[in-house]
Amino acid sequence: MSAAWQSNVASKRSPFIRARVCKDTQAAPDWNIIRAVREAVKMPVIGNGDIQRPEDAERMVRETGCNAVMIGRAAATNPWIFQQIEQYVATGRYTEPSELDRYRLLAGYFRDLIAAELPDAIGKMKQFAKFVYARREKTAASCAGRSTTAQTPSEVLQRVEDFFEPLVASSDNREPFIQSPLS
Repeated sequence: MSAAWQSNVASKRSPFIRARVCKDTQAAPDWNIIRAVREAVKMPVIGNGDIQRPEDAERMVRETGCNAVMIGRAAATNPWIFQQIEQYVATGRYTEPSELDRYRLLAGYFRDLIAAELPDAIGKMKQFAKFVYARREKTAASCAGRSTTAQTPSEVLQRVEDFFEPLVASSDNREPFIQSPLS
């Protein structure tokens, strides 16, 4: 068992079970481990492993009996996932963020980084642009590609705004379906 498991059990907190071998982060998680731990203990268990969409979270709870689900990588590529899970649990459906929602998140985060005057802001901006668009390969390549050669944070923001300008200009300025998870 991992040190995190032993520490959590020893202090009688809820154990979280990462159902993937630490040496192989690309292997499929084994949710049977989560189920086995859940059946063996009388405390709440938090499952973790390959939750990419709300349906995955629901399936993990159903198949393992875990009491909660921990989100990892998906939070970087889809920061709306937490609100989507809430929607899915309540209605059986959830809304996907639009490209305008993605633009608002990206541009807002970039403006915050510029305002904070962080020395590594440009690296964070380029990395975040890739994460937010990881599932939208065509858009990601185009948007991220335009920003990778930028030399300053303001230039990255300008390139993102230029890329999305036709979308923003044609939008009806509707409210985002989900408020920015980074606000």
